Amino acid sequence: MSYQKSRQAELEAELKPLLEKSELSTCRIDIQNEYTQLVLVNEPQRGLQLATDTNEITEKLAYHDGIAYSMALMGFACYMMSDYESSLMKLFKAKSMVEQSGSIANRAKVFQLLGSVKLSMGDYDQALSYALEALKTF
Repeated sequence: MSYQKSRQAELEAELKPLLEKSELSTCRIDIQNEYTQLVLVNEPQRGLQLATDTNEITEKLAYHDGIAYSMALMGFACYMMSDYESSLMKLFKAKSMVEQSGSIANRAKVFQLLGSVKLSMGDYDQALSYALEALKTF
């Protein structure tokens, strides 16, 4: 079993009791976001739905890091489906959020994803700029 499948199974086991309780917590959001990231690599449409669902419940908690990460995952899912315009819209929204929240890890992820989208669109200067910004974050 690959690491990805193994980790996905672990996260499903962690999520199950949290979902049964129906209580919202930052821990639940973080697990859902990590699970979504693993899913959308192979199933971008399902990943987009999971990220959208997570984003909706995260807004109820006003958990800004969780909102930004789920928005970035929505952008990543759109990128995986070659919908670059939608991807950029979601990633720019996530970028704005991470710049306000100050989350270093999320900031790096968003800039890395922006670089990937710009690279796929042939905008090499912007791709390089975003990639360098992601690296400078750490």
